Amino acid sequence: MRHRVGGFKLKRPVDSRNSLLRNLCTSMIETERMVTTVTKAKAVRPLVEKMITLAKKDTLASRRQAAMTLRTPASVKKLFDTLARASASAAAATPASRAWARARAMAPRSR
Repeated sequence: MRHRVGGFKLKRPVDSRNSLLRNLCTSMIETERMVTTVTKAKAVRPLVEKMITLAKKDTLASRRQAAMTLRTPASVKKLFDTLARASASAAAATPASRAWARARAMAPRSR
C-alpha cells in the first residue's frame, strides 16, 4: 500500500535528490525564475513555499532553518529581505507555467 507516501524520487538516490532539490530551491530564490522539467518543478515547489513561509516569520530561528536548506547566505538575505515582503499579500507563492515543447519527445519543461 502507498498510503501517505508523498514526494518525487526523480530516479536518484536520497543524497543526490536532496542536493538537487536544495540547489533548485536556492537558484529559484536567487533568480526568481528557472527553467526545469515539470516533475522537478513539482518536487521543488513545496520546499520553496516552506522557505517563503519561514521568511514571513522573520525570527532568528527561522533564518537558521532557512540557512540549513539554502546554499548561499545571499539567497537567505534575499529571501528574508525582499521575497517575504513581496509574497505577504500574494495568494500563490510560486506560480509555475509550462514552457515550450521539447524536441524528440523528451521531458516537458516548466518555467
